[in-house]
Amino acid sequence: MLRRTLIITAISLSLYAGQVFSFSVDEAADGDLSGAGPAPTLLHLELGANTLSGSAGGNDYDIFFFSIQPNTVLGSITVNSYQPGSGISFLGMQTGTQWTAGLGSGISGNALTGWTLFGANNIGEDLLPSMANAVQGASGFNPPLGAGDYVFLIQDTGSAINYGLTFTATPVPLPAALPLLALSLVGLSRVKCRRD
Repeated sequence: MLRRTLIITAISLSLYAGQVFSFSVDEAADGDLSGAGPAPTLLHLELGANTLSGSAGGNDYDIFFFSIQPNTVLGSITVNSYQPGSGISFLGMQTGTQWTAGLGSGISGNALTGWTLFGANNIGEDLLPSMANAVQGASGFNPPLGAGDYVFLIQDTGSAINYGLTFTATPVPLPAALPLLALSLVGLSRVKCRRD
């Protein structure tokens, strides 16, 4: 019985580590993201590469939130695309499910968990490390981003921009010794079964 339990546990752990799911949201096909801080668009972050394509600019703000589930981390936010080729836009984050830090030039840095500016020069780059810095009042954080609720704002106070981002979520890595421990327990159960 012990042997069977250990084998099932080892198989379950290996299957969990291999699962990959994701969301794919495109404003052009799926509709405009919310621009209201008290009622952001809910996205369902899943394991794997979650993509978001949209446009923002002027009074068009993109505000959305998602939950990072227990035993999961957000490992990166990668810029896939950005147009036009010049200019930079704002990506900010708060904990919780509502954006309360203000909009446009009235954003309060003290209400932010993290923020960064991004543009065409950042294509292929992970924005999470630069967002993590505690600057201009933001509290900062240590990447990767752990379990919890997070709300984001994408804005450009100038002309309209088009962007593409990938939010990559991964399982919390198992301790390196855990697979070895599982194999050791399976081996011990075999020895016990032979004695019986």
